[in-house]
Amino acid sequence: MDVLNIPLVQVMLSVIISWALFAIFISLIQESIAQIMAERGRFLKAYLLKQLQDDSNGINWANLVYLHGAVDLLTRETNKPTNDINPRLFAEVLIEVVGSAHIVQATLQKNNYVNPTLANFKSAMQTLKQSDVTSFLRLSMSNAELQLNTTTPDAIESGIYNQLALQIENWYKEFVERVNLWYKKRMRKKLFIIGLILSIIINVDSIQLFNYFRVTPKSRTAVVNYYTEYIANTDSSHSAIDAKTAITQESLDSLVKVADLPVGFDYSIFKAYPKRNTRFFVWKIVGFIITGFAGCFGAPFWFDVLKKAYSKNIKLS
Repeated sequence: MDVLNIPLVQVMLSVIISWALFAIFISLIQESIAQIMAERGRFLKAYLLKQLQDDSNGINWANLVYLHGAVDLLTRETNKPTNDINPRLFAEVLIEVVGSAHIVQATLQKNNYVNPTLANFKSAMQTLKQSDVTSFLRLSMSNAELQLNTTTPDAIESGIYNQLALQIENWYKEFVERVNLWYKKRMRKKLFIIGLILSIIINVDSIQLFNYFRVTPKSRTAVVNYYTEYIANTDSSHSAIDAKTAITQESLDSLVKVADLPVGFDYSIFKAYPKRNTRFFVWKIVGFIITGFAGCFGAPFWFDVLKKAYSKNIKLS
């Protein structure tokens, strides 16, 4: 006996597939809002301003980076900073703004470098007071100088500069990776709110869906068949991009008609259930909250659950 054909298992699969489709829908809404508001860019800038605040020297190096022409040209508007700063560009701009800072230029220290950018940066390392930021920059400069093993002066300076930029590049890449994780955690809260509001408006009630699939074999079969068809069309790939590309408006409309799901504004509590008792509305609210939580996990999570369920299909004798 095929476990996936057991009615209760099909009911659970149908609910999870519904959650995955709903998660795609709310993520599209959230991503549209984030793009319009430049939320990723503002989030990255806020954390860079926090990390590169140098209280000992009274300078915020991130602010100088964003004011630099090379970065400023990537910005749509003043309050909508870019989130796509190339690591190499970031490193080169930071090296330049540190060396050209007023506090450095006012007390410029002589050194053996001919390259003005490198000479200014070295002078900054000699001039600036100790702080977390300057400690990192001094360490990067020291490592760059130690890693060079050439006798040609020009090649030495070029090599030191490239090694210095590489040190800062690597830090920036790791930092952006952490910021992306923090951003995703923050977005989960927004996805929950969007999911909760949307589920109330169009009646995506997880409890009602479970009960509906339990008593309506035709609907759960239609939903499961829709998913298996989706797997065949996408080569079992469950990334968010593949899901959004493969699931078209036409296919969703077809699914709603075939499955006859109790979803849509016509089924919302504002229209379909104007006069019900308190207990009914309490259970509806619980169902909406469950849907909101399910949506905030994101479509890739639920598609991964479904992929594992289908890949570990167990036969009962």
